[in-house]
Formats: sequence, C-alpha cells, structure tokens
Amino acid sequence: MTTVRLRSFGIVDALKDYYYMNNNSTKYQECALPPEQECEETQLTAVFMAYNPDRLQTTFRKIKEMLENEQYKQLVAEVVIVWNGPRDINESRPGKKLLDYSNTVKNGLRIVYPLKEGLPNDLMNRYRPDIVNVTKTKCILYYDDDGPFYSFDAVLGGFELWKRNANAQMGAMSRKINLNKRQEQEKQEIKYNSKSNDAVNDSN
Repeated sequence: MTTVRLRSFGIVDALKDYYYMNNNSTKYQECALPPEQECEETQLTAVFMAYNPDRLQTTFRKIKEMLENEQYKQLVAEVVIVWNGPRDINESRPGKKLLDYSNTVKNGLRIVYPLKEGLPNDLMNRYRPDIVNVTKTKCILYYDDDGPFYSFDAVLGGFELWKRNANAQMGAMSRKINLNKRQEQEKQEIKYNSKSNDAVNDSN
C-alpha cells in the first residue's frame, strides 16, 4: 500500500496556493493515483471482537450462518474470534457451545486470546496481525460481538466496495439508521410485500 504524507502545514500552503492562483488550473483537476483495487479477490475473513461470555448467543448464531450457509461458505474463508475479556469464554452456556463448535469445524473457526499473550484489554487488538494472523485472504470483515449483523447481500455489497477501494478501511454497514416518517412507512411496506410474496410462494 502506498502512503502519502504531507509535510507540516502542507494542506494550509496548498489551500493558499489554490486561493491566490487561477482556480481553473489543471494542477487541481488531476487525479494522481486511482484507488488500489483487488477485483480478483473472491473471499474474506470475518473477525469478531468479543469479551462477554454472557452475550455470545447472537454472535454464535451469526458465526454458524457464515460457516454453514451455502452462500456464506463461498464468501467466507475463515472466522476468527478475538477474545478480549478477562472472563473465560466457557463461563456461559453459549460460550461452551461456541468452544465445542470450534472443535468440530475443520479449519473454519479460530479463537485467539490477546490478553493471554500479555496485551492489555484494548479494542485495537483485533487489528494486530501478530495476534489475529489472517493469511487466507486480503480482505477482513470486522464485527463487534453485538453486531449489527446484516444480511448476506449487505456483506457482499461491502466486500465489493472494498474490492474497488482496497487500500482503505470501508465503513459499509452502519450501526444505527434513523429513518424519517416517509422512510419508515416505505420500510413497513417493503416488509409487508415481502411477507405477501413469501406466502404466495409457499402456497405454490
């Protein structure tokens, strides 16, 4: 990845130059480098940051979907859980189920423990290559253990966005979306139409 660093106050000097010269100059209309692309990539690695064994049920459900659903199986090469909490993962029933599941899935699920490696409890542990050690894919999808967990189509859309801008971290899925009155009404209409279509298909 190419990193371009501005000298101190470089942007200030550039703005002064732009202001005092002809703003139609081709100097400010040129794009020096296109975005780095990885259009040949076909898979990603999903990394889940987790710390509380009492709230692993939803996380476990999403991990199973990624490793067992046929669509996800083609897209997800591996799932990594970064266990970032002081409590043991097996202190809860969902945690025990997750550990048992990790022992049955061949090369699909790994759990890493940065605190046991002497690192502090830090949200940035998920980005440490020496801990997470992602080697199967160039693309990494990061999740918190409370989601939000979007549909396969949303994940695929984020992956396609990353492929076209591969030298940056993509914020493809927002944690919260506030809808206005019209948007909320359209959302309910879409849900209603979707349920109606499902009912028709079931009857056929």
